[in-house]
Amino acid sequence: MSTLIGLKCEQGLEGIVLISDFSGTQTKWNYSEEGVAYKQQLRTNSQKFYIDNNRSIVLGASGTIDDAYIMLLSKILKNNELIKKAIKKKFFKELFNLNISRWGGYYPDADKVSSLLVATRFDEPRLYNFYPMGNIEETFAETLGTGARFAKEYLLKQGKIISARLSINEGIKKGFESLYASYQDIYTFSCDLIVLTKRGIGEFGKDIRDCAEFAEKKAIERIRRKYKKNQ
Repeated sequence: MSTLIGLKCEQGLEGIVLISDFSGTQTKWNYSEEGVAYKQQLRTNSQKFYIDNNRSIVLGASGTIDDAYIMLLSKILKNNELIKKAIKKKFFKELFNLNISRWGGYYPDADKVSSLLVATRFDEPRLYNFYPMGNIEETFAETLGTGARFAKEYLLKQGKIISARLSINEGIKKGFESLYASYQDIYTFSCDLIVLTKRGIGEFGKDIRDCAEFAEKKAIERIRRKYKKNQ
């Protein structure tokens, strides 16, 4: 459960800005002393973006994360030809088969579905939505995850974004504003940032999280010093 945001930026240096939260949920079944089963959900740190071995694509993982999905991600990261072929066909059979296999041949199950947000730099920076049923659509702006509705509502108010008339600088600003809007979703927390251009892929999430952690510790120290004087 999460929020992923992708923005294509075409002003100046062309690139894709990818932003996500850095939280996930772990579901556990526990039993009370009376033997009654109850479900417990715990928030955990969870990476959403993955870079292939050739540093040509970024995968944004959304939805159900199980062993089969992890195996598919690993397969793609080792061989990005799978993505190249899928984009050419505008259909990703492996994702389609994965979701269908979970549903047992009956009805789609919203609790057992995965999709992908994909950024590539094979020729020029491009952004794609890989839908659960396998269809692929190139896009300028996309949001996925439990907080996607809040992020998308914000983006839709920013008409400039839809036509990609953004610089990377503006894309980072608007992307984080939309992520903050998605914080209404209780499962969205912390952040990650990746910028993909023809020149390469920049990873900045750890720097942001480290700075936030340092700032939090310093703020707590200042508060403690304030009250220490009154002891």
